[in-house]
Amino acid sequence: MIKVEGNTAFVLWNRDLEDFFDKNNLYLGYPWKVKNVVKYGTELSFNKDLTVEPHSCMAQGRFYSAGAFSYCRSKLIPSDFRVGRYCSIAPGVELSDQDHPLDRLSTHSFTFKEHAKTLARKHGKEVLIHGFKTLREAPKIGNDVWIGKDALIKRGIKVGNGAVIAQRSVVTKDVPDYAIVAGSPAKIIRFRFDEKLISRLNEVKWWNYSYFDFADIDVTNVELFLDELENRILKRDIPLLPYKESLYEKIISSL
Repeated sequence: MIKVEGNTAFVLWNRDLEDFFDKNNLYLGYPWKVKNVVKYGTELSFNKDLTVEPHSCMAQGRFYSAGAFSYCRSKLIPSDFRVGRYCSIAPGVELSDQDHPLDRLSTHSFTFKEHAKTLARKHGKEVLIHGFKTLREAPKIGNDVWIGKDALIKRGIKVGNGAVIAQRSVVTKDVPDYAIVAGSPAKIIRFRFDEKLISRLNEVKWWNYSYFDFADIDVTNVELFLDELENRILKRDIPLLPYKESLYEKIISSL
């Protein structure tokens, strides 16, 4: 059912896997779909270190590391994409590609790629190449982040909790908690809340709980919502969400 090549696991989608995902509340298409999203016999792949939480939703079989209740509708995301909880990722969202050095004679790959050295050798020449890390780590995306359609996110940056990235924005720098950014390059338009409320939201960390357990609280009044949630936390009337687990290990343990 599963094979491994390096850090990549491959599975052939079948009814048993579909039932496994359904039982574990791991969804394959928005909104919260498992059945009839991927055809049986389709080969799917994911990184062995990918982690998921219950009620995370993939982009039609494209796997990424996701916190509870996050969903992604973009088929352009790479395998190392990762987000926190309650994130909303629109269609067309993608990450920046490889970097090139800016302080050398040329930005061209002949200064750092092995294939450039191989090509020169084919023509009887030996050339020097100099190491360069072309692919930065995927951006660190917090909780309750909304990324609009066709946005481009630069690798290596951080997107804070509660941030909003407008449609078609090009994000090249860190985005603070609860900032709304737009444009190319993206700039801060405003913040969703004032500093005091942002601090309180980050302190309470409402995303550590299932919305099933606070669905009876009015979310349109944020301060009153936090009052009630804090009271339930203090009384231990609300359980914490489980932390992320390795998808590979979960599948292996089910075999």
